[in-house]
Amino acid sequence: MQVVGEAADSEELLTEVQSKHPNVVLLDWELPGQPTMDLLPTLRSLNSRLFVIVLSGRPELEEAARAAGADLFFSLGDPPRRLLAALQAIGGGRES
Repeated sequence: MQVVGEAADSEELLTEVQSKHPNVVLLDWELPGQPTMDLLPTLRSLNSRLFVIVLSGRPELEEAARAAGADLFFSLGDPPRRLLAALQAIGGGRES
C-alpha cells in the first residue's frame, strides 16, 4: 500500500480523491469543512469502490459513521495493531 496524498480539510480531500483515485481513505471524523455525515456520501459518489475508514476519538460515533457510509470505524483508543491489520488486509488484494 502506498500513501498518495493527504488533506487538511474536506474540500482538499475531495480534490485529492478526484485527481488521485485512491483505493482507501483514512478519514478523521473531525476533518474541518463539510460535516463527515455529508462528506461520506459525496466520497461514494466520486468512487463507489472507495474503501473509507473513519477515525475518531469518540467511539460512540461508530454507528453514525457506518450509517453515513464508512466501511470501517476505529476509535483512537483502539490498539494501533487493529488499524494496521485492517490496512494490510485491504491492501493485500489491491494494487497500489
